[in-house]
Amino acid sequence: FLAFVLVYSTLQVIFFNITKKYEIQSNEENSKTTWELADSIINNFNVITFASLPYEFKRFSQTLTWWLKLRKKQRTIWEWTYFISALVTWTFGIWSIYFAIKAWWEWLIPASIILLVQMYVVRIANQLSNVRHILKSLSRALWESTEMLEILNTPHEIQDHTNKELKITSGRIVFEWVDFSYIDW
Repeated sequence: FLAFVLVYSTLQVIFFNITKKYEIQSNEENSKTTWELADSIINNFNVITFASLPYEFKRFSQTLTWWLKLRKKQRTIWEWTYFISALVTWTFGIWSIYFAIKAWWEWLIPASIILLVQMYVVRIANQLSNVRHILKSLSRALWESTEMLEILNTPHEIQDHTNKELKITSGRIVFEWVDFSYIDW
């Protein structure tokens, strides 16, 4: 049983590392697709008014097509991981039943142990399957948080170039002699 757990866990880590690249690309493309869609929606009036609809449609179609291809590849990889994981589980289940029946045939174990072995195999497979789902969720969360951290760590475009301190005297905010402007470099 320990060999099965080690083989199965090793396979899941290998699959995790294989899918890492596609998770990162997929998250980047999700952001790009969302940006393209938001840009198209916000600029809808300008696009229609200035007759650049074919250009916008082509641009968004290309982005969406690339995103769909990437998602399909990512999903295919995950389906293969499920298939290989199930194959390893079934192989182990069949071998464990074979050895249990062989041991029963040689009067080494009672017949009830065969059922217990099968239940144990199913239970281990179920728990290891949960590990696979946890790794998949973890990888998604890691790559999505990576992108969010990049955005949060990006310096602000508009910087305060004054050395004035705020004086807080009460819970009221009053703006006096306030000037908003952009600095041209």
